[in-house]
Amino acid sequence: MNVPDTFFSLHEELVLFFLSVIFGAVIGVAYDVLRVFRLVFPHNTLLTAIEDLVFLSLCGLAFAVFSFTAARGVFRLYYLLGGVLGYTLYFFTLGSFVLGTLRKLLGLITAVLKIAAYPLKKVFAMKSKKAVVKFVGCSKKLLFLLKK
Repeated sequence: MNVPDTFFSLHEELVLFFLSVIFGAVIGVAYDVLRVFRLVFPHNTLLTAIEDLVFLSLCGLAFAVFSFTAARGVFRLYYLLGGVLGYTLYFFTLGSFVLGTLRKLLGLITAVLKIAAYPLKKVFAMKSKKAVVKFVGCSKKLLFLLKK
């Protein structure tokens, strides 16, 4: 009777642990993409919670696929611990640097756009004042005609 090999050698387990650490860092990069999306398009807490739930579900699915492809369908707790370790290392080292840099870059882009849009804002304000004056004048004439 042939019994399938379900046990890993120590070397294989170490490789799987380090792969799960790298996988956790990749998930950290994916979460940074989500955080940048939130910086560019701010939204309420309900939508943020929904995004986080979808992200966590996708992470769970990704870890299941990881265990099926890399570990012959065997799930071990140290995959999850390695993923959490990789995510945490990325989040508190490179992730904080990346997000801080992107925040500064977005602030700079916003400031440049505000400066570039200032003349357009003034022109639009002048045109809207003229339109309001014409609209109010027309509405007063219309009300005067309706009263007669």
